[in-house]
Amino acid sequence: MARLVPLAILGYGTVGRGVLEALHAKGALAPGVDARACTVCTRCTGSAPSRTHRSRASFALARSEKRSGVVVEVMGGTSAARCAVHASCGLASTPFVTANKVLLSCYGPEARLCGLGVLAEAAVAGGLPVIAVAHRCTPAAGLSHAAGVLNSTANWVLTSMCRYGLPLRRAMLEAIARGYAEADCACDVDGTDAAQKLAVLGSWCPGAHIMPRSLYTEGMRGVRTQECACALALGLDVKLLSLVSHGGAMVAQVRPFMASSRCPVACGVGVTNAVFLAGDSTGAMWLYGRGAGRRPTAAAVCSDVVAAA
Repeated sequence: MARLVPLAILGYGTVGRGVLEALHAKGALAPGVDARACTVCTRCTGSAPSRTHRSRASFALARSEKRSGVVVEVMGGTSAARCAVHASCGLASTPFVTANKVLLSCYGPEARLCGLGVLAEAAVAGGLPVIAVAHRCTPAAGLSHAAGVLNSTANWVLTSMCRYGLPLRRAMLEAIARGYAEADCACDVDGTDAAQKLAVLGSWCPGAHIMPRSLYTEGMRGVRTQECACALALGLDVKLLSLVSHGGAMVAQVRPFMASSRCPVACGVGVTNAVFLAGDSTGAMWLYGRGAGRRPTAAAVCSDVVAAA
């Protein structure tokens, strides 16, 4: 018989809707695990689905009911999400699942200091299990380098510029129309989104914490269609790469690169993430997977819910 795992979902935006759709579509997420949303907290009282509780971005409702087996935070931002972290600290042994890269990159140590068990696979690279691989392999494998495409929206835009000759603005509008980017796409264009993800990924070493503002960040705003055409003629691809190295002095940066079409990172086209990890014991490994859109992110959230259950 499947064990019922009640969820408190904080946020009903793109990812929150995707999580509920996945729950309704699959029923039991895994053998023996029946996860159901008992509470949905939203910023707007009119946006929550029927048969769920509604509030104004307040975690007090979910906390007062004491029915939450797992707390799922998909609000975004830091103010309300940070309050949810502190409120969860008062709930003994309640797992906290989040897809909030901004929260983790800025206030990740706070959650660890208060003893909160945070699962955040969805915060980096969508449905790609890069957090699990990096964090679990580090003690034994001595992982010291990570690089790759962490922003699949930017990757789709650059692919469109290189292969179809679209200018940056038109490619971004097309990405928004397809649901790959938010209406406010400045974080994707300026590299802020990739820097926040890199800060989360690069903090896998014990005691390490990288702040996004400490990274050298150069987005794709300066990339021109003519440069993409030249790169394509030379057998190269333009990628917005994120790199971090813990070997000796830490080095971390986000910037556009020209990569050879024979390089594994060039195989990640469109909304595909490609992440390279290297360690003393494991050598080099590549992870590929779809990143943009609510379905891959919701799938990663649901995987964390199963792990927490």
